[in-house]
Amino acid sequence: MELQQVIEFYKNRGQTSELYSMLFNEQKKAVYLNGLTGSASALFIAGYFNQFTSPILVLLGDREEAAYFQNDLENLLGEKRVLLF
Repeated sequence: MELQQVIEFYKNRGQTSELYSMLFNEQKKAVYLNGLTGSASALFIAGYFNQFTSPILVLLGDREEAAYFQNDLENLLGEKRVLLF
């Protein structure tokens, strides 16, 4: 299975579609995702990345967690599209 197929598969899951609808139809500007394991949150961001018109800010618990998340997103989206502060 190709990487883009994995992203599309995850993007089309019921919970992912529901969360996306909440973000864009109810004008929520902040969402707290809890209980996701592995790269699930990075897959969510990658699935909808091209549809966001504003920058996306992700806050994580510490620098190590942020570095792993950055690495996941860079592998999914490309190095030039992800920044770590």
